[in-house]
Amino acid sequence: MDEAMEAGENKAKQRDGGNRWTPGLTPGRIEALTDGVFAIAMTIIVLELSVPYLLGSPVPGEQPTSFLEMWDEFYIYVVGFITLGIYWILHRYMFYFIKRSDGVLIWLNILFLMLASLVPFSTKVLSANEVLLPRAQGESNAATTFFAVTTMASILVLLLIWRYATGGHRLVDRDIDGRIIPALTRVILIGVTIYAIGVVVSYIFTWAGLLSYVAMAFMIFSTTYGRYRPVEGRTEIPKQA
Repeated sequence: MDEAMEAGENKAKQRDGGNRWTPGLTPGRIEALTDGVFAIAMTIIVLELSVPYLLGSPVPGEQPTSFLEMWDEFYIYVVGFITLGIYWILHRYMFYFIKRSDGVLIWLNILFLMLASLVPFSTKVLSANEVLLPRAQGESNAATTFFAVTTMASILVLLLIWRYATGGHRLVDRDIDGRIIPALTRVILIGVTIYAIGVVVSYIFTWAGLLSYVAMAFMIFSTTYGRYRPVEGRTEIPKQA
């Protein structure tokens, strides 16, 4: 019995690179923490919506608020929620292939969660500064740029996680299809590039921040109709001609 237990411990050490801190922090535990953080962040976003006074304002003489007057808040809410959805999908995709963990992966994931948790705040900044309403040139640049920068930083950390885990097949199986690693890397790099262009140009033209939405649309399409995505517990690989 003792020999079996010792053999099991040795295998665990080999699997986790001999790091005594990581055996209990498996990829499954990392995913559980991530899911919890995303559930909270998505809930906070909807709680940030203003409550309309449909029957009358508490301020004397002020007209009741209609849902149509809140279109900009709802629009920003959708943007923030979809942004978190993209993060979650990309993270889930990566950890479908990541089979082991170590200290570096754990802390990279914590850094990612720290940045992802800023989404409710960054969307609140967008709403408070009324970036979708007519404004003088440059007045809402900072709010739009802040949203784009935090979003781009979050995706860059996801790229770091993926590159670290797949480098030398460090944390993924060696029999992983060779086309999957560069395919996901390209998706992230293209998205980050679009965000970066939006950040730079938004200092001159406020509307350039809308390039962030172009990046979001690209990532939604890629994760929905991508060629190497997990489907029903397996990895969908295109048929060879």
